[in-house]
Amino acid sequence: MKKSFIIATILVLSSGNAFARCSDYLRWVEDAERQLLQTKHSLEDAIQRVNNAAQIGNKFQYDQAYYQYEQEKQQYEQDVNHYNSQVNHYNSNCAY
Repeated sequence: MKKSFIIATILVLSSGNAFARCSDYLRWVEDAERQLLQTKHSLEDAIQRVNNAAQIGNKFQYDQAYYQYEQEKQQYEQDVNHYNSQVNHYNSNCAY
């Protein structure tokens, strides 16, 4: 009787820990998603600046805008990878 109570207690405690971990994992996914959306908007702004500079015909302004676009694009790709990693981590540990 005492042994089954101890086993039941361990199972309840470990499931509580798993729930807490999954809550953390889910929060990390949500944080990564927010960052990804923020970076997506920055990338869209950078594209607009490139287009504006191209319409004006100012090569210096265009080069600067294009350089910024490349930086934003690289950050966006990193954020996509981070988001996918967090989702995969959540799915592999909590999707049951």
